[in-house]
Amino acid sequence: MPEFLRERLFDKIGIDYQNITWFTAPNGTSFAPGGLHCITEDLLRLMRLYLHGGTWDGERILDEDYVRLATSKRIDSANIFGYAKRDRFSDNVFGYGYMMWMSHDDMGYRAEGAYGQFGIVIPKLERG
Repeated sequence: MPEFLRERLFDKIGIDYQNITWFTAPNGTSFAPGGLHCITEDLLRLMRLYLHGGTWDGERILDEDYVRLATSKRIDSANIFGYAKRDRFSDNVFGYGYMMWMSHDDMGYRAEGAYGQFGIVIPKLERG
């Protein structure tokens, strides 16, 4: 997976693909739907790419429609973890996009790591 994305994504946004790893099967196949490991700066670069609708310094990297779908509610997660109501303490109940969780009070979206890492985007706070 890292080699496939090197020219298409990582090199274009300044990520050293050798620092990226995924959960990998014994045959070497990367688990694409999750298990990405990267440093904080690289997560920031990925989230900046989403914030700017899939463009990086004016170059289209990701399809605009894909980014819109990824960063909007695609799946109702209101009861995904047994929560019966939406409140300010249950942030995972506001929907799920493509690898992105929606946040409460129209506060954008986020990517979550398995060990408490967050890449949070709040588009309405974007300045220029």
